[in-house]
Amino acid sequence: MGLFDGNREYLNIAHECVSRHADGSGRTAVRIAHADGTDKALSFDEIAAGSSRFAHWLVEKGIQPGIASPSCWSRRCLFI
Repeated sequence: MGLFDGNREYLNIAHECVSRHADGSGRTAVRIAHADGTDKALSFDEIAAGSSRFAHWLVEKGIQPGIASPSCWSRRCLFI
């Protein structure tokens, strides 16, 4: 796998940073440390699945690929 394997004309950051690493292995992508001392590990597979669900939700709302869509998020981690 090279450093960059997507479409060089239209960079897809979700693919380059997550999807191409979501191989079913459950490899940890990020670990979130909470103030109460607990932590949560998210795998590339979990992030890719959440990203896919969000992308499909956007399409259902009429937002097509390539359309910029600003979002406002709370400070907690959510997967739709």
